Formats: sequence, structure tokens, C-alpha cells
Amino acid sequence: MEVTLTLRQSFIALGAGTALLLSACDASSDSADGSGSFKDDLPDPDAPRLIYEVTGTEFAILESFPMQLQVTAQGTTRTGGWSNVELVLDQTESDLNTLVYRFMATAPDGMATQAFTPVAATVTFFPFDPETINEVQVVAETNEMTFSLTGGE
Repeated sequence: MEVTLTLRQSFIALGAGTALLLSACDASSDSADGSGSFKDDLPDPDAPRLIYEVTGTEFAILESFPMQLQVTAQGTTRTGGWSNVELVLDQTESDLNTLVYRFMATAPDGMATQAFTPVAATVTFFPFDPETINEVQVVAETNEMTFSLTGGE
């Protein structure tokens, strides 16, 4: 059986098929939160992210009143051009005896050197109670380092 369509019938069929396809795409493009746009679900490119890895940590107890703890971390990023490198206290993971810091930075916008790049950040925590806090953990994307403030690992 051979079907022959006129030019007008072909355009009608094409229009109906396009409308059906667009309605199917529209129904499937709803994001998880129902906003209708997956763009809203993408992470903010300007938001700080975990750096690639933490390679070293140091601390110093500053003799002041109140007593302060200074934490320095060294690490690497996957590319050059990262900015706003900082240690951010993760209050959801920290407890009475352990401070947990997330090693964060803002990724470059546009072209960047394609090489692992060293970075460092320092933060001061106060008031610091050496009787309570005995461990500090620094978390990066691929690893974490924990050090003891009481002399043992």
C-alpha cells in the first residue's frame, strides 16, 4: 500500500508531529523541584567549591585572651586561576572535640592553566578551649587530613 501526500498534507503532518514532540519535551523538562528549568538545578559557577586535595596542615595556638587556634592548610587545585581560597568551618560535621573545615575556593571563569596549582589558606578560631577541642580535620574533594592538637595522631 503506497501513501501519497500532497504538499499541504505533508505540512499538516509535520506540524502535528512537531507539536507532539514539543509537548513531550516540555513535559519531560520539569526539574526535580517543579520549576520547569534544569538551569535552576545547576550549581552556581561562582559559588566556592572544594579544592582538589589537601596536601598539608599546620596549627598554632596563639597566646591571647581568649585563646585562639590558627589553622593553615596547603593543597592543590586541578587548574590555575582559583580565587578566594579559604577554610570554612563545617558546623554540621564539627562536634565538641573536633573542628571540621572545608577547603574551599572559587573556580576560574574562562580559560585557565591546565596544571595542578598549589594554594593555601589560614583561619583563626576563637575562643579556643584546648581542654575541649583536641582535633582538627581539613576536607578537600579527594581527601581529608586530620591532626591532633594533643600531640598524638
